Amino acid sequence: KIIQKMKNKMKNDILVSTKGTRIKTCLIDKLENANTIYQGNLTLIRVKDERLDPIYLKLYLESERGQLELKTIQTGTTIISINTSELSKIEIPLISIEEQKKIVDEYLFKKSEIDILSNRLSELKNNITDLVNQVFEGVKE
Repeated sequence: KIIQKMKNKMKNDILVSTKGTRIKTCLIDKLENANTIYQGNLTLIRVKDERLDPIYLKLYLESERGQLELKTIQTGTTIISINTSELSKIEIPLISIEEQKKIVDEYLFKKSEIDILSNRLSELKNNITDLVNQVFEGVKE
């Protein structure tokens, strides 16, 4: 029961790589192992305010405006570093939770469409490769 509670608590947390060559974000939608330990180059953001949708926050951090804000608090040129206390000071443009949910729903729908089309494209590329290989399989020089 404790592990299940941890899994529920960690759903929709955001991981931010705060040290490295690039700053990236990742939404933890489903945690397979509740005993996960995050290294020093990752910062976990847990949204506790019901006025902020975690996916909306992730989208903001990945947006041009969010990336510019992250650049203002980062140090280093080759290895970038973001201080966690500075990260917590970023002001997120807060719109109504209903509007956030609409944006998130539209984003998830479009991302789903992209995934479907991407998978279809991969299938077509594999079909072409198989076709070409079959054509030349029996051909002798």
